[in-house]
Amino acid sequence: MEWKRFLSQMKRAARLDKKLFTELLFDDYATANAVIVVAVVALLGVVFGLGADAFNLLRRGFAVDWGSTVAGLPTAIFGSALSSLWRWVISAGGFWLAGTKLFSGEARFQTVLRLVGFAYVALAFVQLGAASVFSLASVGSLSFDWIVLASLIWYAFGLNIIANELLDIRPQEQKVVAFLGVIAWLVAAIFR
Repeated sequence: MEWKRFLSQMKRAARLDKKLFTELLFDDYATANAVIVVAVVALLGVVFGLGADAFNLLRRGFAVDWGSTVAGLPTAIFGSALSSLWRWVISAGGFWLAGTKLFSGEARFQTVLRLVGFAYVALAFVQLGAASVFSLASVGSLSFDWIVLASLIWYAFGLNIIANELLDIRPQEQKVVAFLGVIAWLVAAIFR
């Protein structure tokens, strides 16, 4: 694996580079890279979560038990990776079903999986928002994190670009397909 090229692809995916998604259409070997992108997002979630937990403990005047934290790290990483992979497959499945069955577009599921995996870079910030100790707005016991909303919108824009590059459907239908891909991800996140 060429790490320099892989990191460049991740950066381009984060910038929503249309040319990257066009290149990925024809690169069957990039599917393994998409799995790694999803795993990196999961790893960031673990790091953000541990950092937020440690910050909360220190802020309240408690000591952080780094020994048990490090001991639980492999389980946390494995669980987070499995959860991220699950949400990725469900999101790609919702996107694929909407694009091919609802709007009669044509696409292989493997191709959708690869492209959605690279769009997953935007969801690293969902992990940051979920682990964030600061909520920008709260109403009673319900808090809403704007970082999560921004990440999901960014992800939706990525899915819209994918629908545009991959599916031969109208622009309005592309937006619906992208929206349903995000909804599928949210459903998978709720029902882990």
